[in-house]
Amino acid sequence: MRCLRRWLGAVLGLWLLAGGATTAYGSGLDFLPWQELPSFYRGRVAPLDTFARGTVNTVYGTDRPRLRLYEPLPGEGELEERLAAEAIFGDRGEVQRFTAAETVFSWLVETDRWEHVPFLQASHDGLRREILDLPLRDAQGRLTHVSPWQLDSYRGGAALMELDNYLMRRSQAQQQAEAAGREFQSEPLDKPARELAEAYRLFRMVTFDPREGAGRGRIRNEVMELVHLWHESGTSLGQMREMMLVGDDDPLGDAEAAMQAIAAAAMEDRFSLDALEPPVLAFHGAVQASAAQLSHYHEQLFQNPPEWQEDQLARVRTTIRRLMLACGEMARQAHLAHESLYDAGYSLRIAPALNPYALEMDRRAEDLSQPWLAVQKLRFGSDAALAEYPAQPLRRVRAAFDTAAAAYTDRQRSDRAAEFAAALTDLSAAIRAFGEEVNPLRRALPLENADDEILALTAYPPAGSTRLEVHYNTLDPFFWSWIAFLVALVFVAASFGSFARLTFWTATGVAVIAQALLVYGLTLRTVITGWAPVTNMFETIVFVALIVAFVGFWFCLLPLFWPALRYAWRLTGLQGPPTEPKESRSEDGYLPPGVELAFRWSLVALRGLLAAVVIWALSLRPYYEAGQPLIALLPTIPAGTGTLLPSIDLATAWMDSLAQWLSRIGVLLGMAWLAPRAILSLAACAVVVPVSWAQRDVRTALGDVFDRRGLLGLGAAVGCFSLGLAYFAPIFDSAISPLMPVLRDRFWLFVHVAIITASYGAAALAWGLSCVAMGYYLFGRYRKGPKERGVAVEGGALATTRETSRSTAAEVQRLARSEPAACGPLTAQSYKAIQVAVVLLAAGTILGGLWADVSWGRFWGWDPKEVWALVSLMVFLGILHGRYIGWFGNFGLCVGYVLGATSIVMAWYGVNYLLGSGLHAYGGGAGGGWYVLSFLVANWLFVMAAGARYATELLFDEPPPDAESAAASAENEGTVEHALVE
Repeated sequence: MRCLRRWLGAVLGLWLLAGGATTAYGSGLDFLPWQELPSFYRGRVAPLDTFARGTVNTVYGTDRPRLRLYEPLPGEGELEERLAAEAIFGDRGEVQRFTAAETVFSWLVETDRWEHVPFLQASHDGLRREILDLPLRDAQGRLTHVSPWQLDSYRGGAALMELDNYLMRRSQAQQQAEAAGREFQSEPLDKPARELAEAYRLFRMVTFDPREGAGRGRIRNEVMELVHLWHESGTSLGQMREMMLVGDDDPLGDAEAAMQAIAAAAMEDRFSLDALEPPVLAFHGAVQASAAQLSHYHEQLFQNPPEWQEDQLARVRTTIRRLMLACGEMARQAHLAHESLYDAGYSLRIAPALNPYALEMDRRAEDLSQPWLAVQKLRFGSDAALAEYPAQPLRRVRAAFDTAAAAYTDRQRSDRAAEFAAALTDLSAAIRAFGEEVNPLRRALPLENADDEILALTAYPPAGSTRLEVHYNTLDPFFWSWIAFLVALVFVAASFGSFARLTFWTATGVAVIAQALLVYGLTLRTVITGWAPVTNMFETIVFVALIVAFVGFWFCLLPLFWPALRYAWRLTGLQGPPTEPKESRSEDGYLPPGVELAFRWSLVALRGLLAAVVIWALSLRPYYEAGQPLIALLPTIPAGTGTLLPSIDLATAWMDSLAQWLSRIGVLLGMAWLAPRAILSLAACAVVVPVSWAQRDVRTALGDVFDRRGLLGLGAAVGCFSLGLAYFAPIFDSAISPLMPVLRDRFWLFVHVAIITASYGAAALAWGLSCVAMGYYLFGRYRKGPKERGVAVEGGALATTRETSRSTAAEVQRLARSEPAACGPLTAQSYKAIQVAVVLLAAGTILGGLWADVSWGRFWGWDPKEVWALVSLMVFLGILHGRYIGWFGNFGLCVGYVLGATSIVMAWYGVNYLLGSGLHAYGGGAGGGWYVLSFLVANWLFVMAAGARYATELLFDEPPPDAESAAASAENEGTVEHALVE
């Protein structure tokens, strides 16, 4: 009964833990149409829900804000805005839960009420005390957030000024350190100060109201850049204006007049929309007309050249071309300046824009032109600013937005929920109608070199296209998979006592659910993005969690499936049926001889057909635009071939080409041999597995599975750790982002990165097994008896030969302590895991070279990522080789696994997050270096401690004092050879 109570208590506790993560949020209103609204976010069309979650997470610290009003500061309680903020919360101090989508909507439609709501993350005590000079606690507890009013209005905005001054001083210190060649030392306040400044900046940009103007930020930068460009070219344009002898049509003169108005407005402390927008629009049109006029004059200089000297004519033509480019650049900058009047730089963009500068093929990487409209321009843009857009759908959008805002802010209405739901549905339909009418207008823009891919990717999407991503965001499958792995781990740990088997099989079911959630989440990301879910660090860590859990689960269930799988693999082989009688065979046949023979030849025929399909798909079917296949059958002929005196460089090029060709052919033949056989073997298991269970003692196999429950627990533990690292570590971005151009190859991305990442998963399981073994070496009980020497046998299985002595005293002295009993089986399983890792790592490295040849024109370039992948492979190969020839035993093997795991960490994390150089730098990031280094150091200290105990117990152990009795005991035992693991 005690075990049953513990089991039920564990279930209830974890259920409550999981339930705590699903507390209901929101005001009870239906925001689904708002959540599913398409928006342009982080370079792709995503649901508004994704934008809201990313924004609120940056501002508040989580995408599920739980807010309350703090005690008012001196003078704050009497302010009218403070009373307005209390309308959001009801009674003072009442906690209000918001979803991210509702938070953003409320920010947009009732910005003033949020001025006194503390939602900007500021939980660091030093930040609040030393920089902000704000209280740390109130009557209800510790204060973790501040309001915008507390930053920029309380005590004359002293808090915000101190925050800006601190960040400025730290930025100058960093610049000075870099200039002096010193490493910049961060301070504890640096990170919380940056986070608070970023949160405040994002909130101000999202809620930017163009009707109120602005005093600094993007508007000032863009306007001042426009004035600077004019000053650079204005004198030359004026001279050219006199040379062209313009008449009534004088666009350069109009541009000069508009620039004077822009320069006058730039001198003011705040930019006014009414004062700045007309001259910016006028300047934009004037410089475009000037460019056209210059182009016409340039053509006249060729068609009817004046009687000038040739060098003078050439100089004038060159000057005109330069001024044409300058006019084009000023037109682009004028457009950016006009955009900045409505878009502060980070905005909710909910409809496509008629912006030709964002749709050109040769646009600059640093260009801030956006292909979608900011919501501020859609709501408040003037008739001149939106003259090119369809008028009727635009009016409908504005009316629907006003209706939805009124329904939301009127919290006293009895039918508020119904009115708001209807208003949001109408708003979604209005925005869709507007976007669908803008789509064809974008194709008609005067684009010199249109980027068709960008036009397609930024078009307003079909109805329902964002629904799947909203489902992914709402479900959060990786979080629930993490919870399920945690539950499975607890059940495995509790699988002892009277209900051990029930608890174990419960853990098995929960582990299956956890892996199913992982697969489902990765599948959702694949469908949403269109790419294999291994495009960034977050996805690769999640993929490793899946592989680790699957391999651990597979090793645990191996006794139940392995005989049938081995038989199915034998059925797909090319060898004939065995000639020896069934009784003498090491593997039983589960099918009658006649059925087995027919089944075998059918599978062999299918295997040949599939091999032909694989060869055709990889080497004959056109894959790239140039009609080239994935794997070329012929070697590449180096440039320079055919010369009479070939150089050493040409010979080297031929050797490289030959090596690449051999690698390609090896990969092609390997995939043609392995892929069909693996597919058919798995298909045959549908028949063989049930037949084998009917003929075998399944109960014994289930008992063997139960005995291996530690492997299931270890797989769940490492999978849980990996998911927790991916999910909670702040340096890994879980958001879905556009794929880098170099990675946009579906075949190579999936084959190379997935295989490499899978090898990391198998290596992680081997590392986990070795760490458990190290725990036994450090804390386990060493047995007295003959020493054990590990040897490798065929197939990678490990066996130990017990060395015993017969009668001599010299033989007796070899008797000493033996390592803990669990270390042998753990090492054997880790050996199998590392075999899987080596095969996958070698295949992935070779396939990466083939992809590099396709992408960069070279098979191998000693890039840091390539070097560390090769180092990791060499380390693991050295471990396997050393074990095979007997260089070290079980303990040395475990040490080798930790060394291999360290090299994997460097190849996986270190190259991307520490070095940040090479052609693979696109996968880089920053942060976490000290945490990773501390973890590795702690791991190696653990290994050293285990090594010290191992050396004390075994290597320096004294011979038994009673040699005669020990010899007699050894003689009775005899020589025993046994396999640790099947």
